[in-house]
Amino acid sequence: MKHIALLLITMFVAAEAHAQTRDDIFSETPITWLGLDCSQLKYINSKTKTDDTGDVSTPVLFYYFQKWSNMFVGPSEREDMQKARLVATHGGQPGTEVTNKINYNSVKQHFSDKDNKRFRGNISEYQLLTEKQIASLVAKYDFNHKKGIGLLFFVEGMNKDKGETSMWVTFVNMSNKTVLLSKRITAPAGGNTVDDYWAKSFYNAMALVGEHMGEWQ
Repeated sequence: MKHIALLLITMFVAAEAHAQTRDDIFSETPITWLGLDCSQLKYINSKTKTDDTGDVSTPVLFYYFQKWSNMFVGPSEREDMQKARLVATHGGQPGTEVTNKINYNSVKQHFSDKDNKRFRGNISEYQLLTEKQIASLVAKYDFNHKKGIGLLFFVEGMNKDKGETSMWVTFVNMSNKTVLLSKRITAPAGGNTVDDYWAKSFYNAMALVGEHMGEWQ
């Protein structure tokens, strides 16, 4: 009897681990907000004239990566950002420590120039990630024992010249580390400081997910 009970438990756990499907994204299933993965980011600002929204360095970016991920969940943040996240995740709970760790451990060179502040190459070369690469990144993730569906944005490019951020909106099965749905979108930025300027693009992306996700079914 003990062997039968153990077998049933094992089968139940295995079924739970793989239960999440693409269709669940479009149901009322709560989705965990995992934050922004900026480990592959290319930051572009080819303009010679600097301003408060364009001239940044790697340490500044690392500080904002975490802040932008958490701006949808912190009690001190704006209500519209929290509302956008709750709509997109069907009221799911946050788990941004997952991507915060990824960003912290990232050794990616986000800039390509000598002074580490501006990209002076081809400004169109910032949408470099592919669905295959994203699947590979997800397969290596540590989801910190979380189960169910997770939502994260793989940020591939922040383009000051175009005033937009390019990212892959990605839904994952955290139990088996597979991608359920991944779609590239661009979202306009806007604001008077580096923080607000790029935060606006992530808010616009989150709002787009909540409003148009049904069209991706």
